[in-house]
Amino acid sequence: MGPDTNAFRIINLNSVWADGQIYEKDIFKISGKPTIEFFSPSIPNQTFKGKVIYIGQVVDEHTRTIKIRAEIQNTANKLKPNMFGEMLIPISFEAKGVVIPSESVIKDNNETYVFVVENDFTFRKQIVQIGEELNQMVEVIKGLKPGDKVVTKGAFFLKSEMMKEHLREEE
Repeated sequence: MGPDTNAFRIINLNSVWADGQIYEKDIFKISGKPTIEFFSPSIPNQTFKGKVIYIGQVVDEHTRTIKIRAEIQNTANKLKPNMFGEMLIPISFEAKGVVIPSESVIKDNNETYVFVVENDFTFRKQIVQIGEELNQMVEVIKGLKPGDKVVTKGAFFLKSEMMKEHLREEE
């Protein structure tokens, strides 16, 4: 080692940076520099809070993503450089229609529909137009009105029963 060589490096890990990617279509849904949550499979059942400090200006031509960086508080020094994790970034979501669980929506060929509850034993297939989707919820822009009850559990079963009935009619 020479006199111009570093013998060691001092690193403060009380806060760490997490770099991630966000799809170009979602970048405009972020407003300001939001507070994020970070999860690492190496540290199960623990959430770390941070704040977005940088949003890139270039779209990666291969992944169609933009770099995003958050500074995360790490006072217990559990997070280590180069750890893998997942960043949860809140986005602006202004629903312009009815919002229902994503599992209620059925996409079949060129149709998107839900089953509306008529009574305990009767369900009606209703064509819908969907908008934004967030946290297993989807915005229905057209086809439902406030107060409509939709099937949330068992929609796939109803679709199967409807298909059986349709096949019987064709025979």
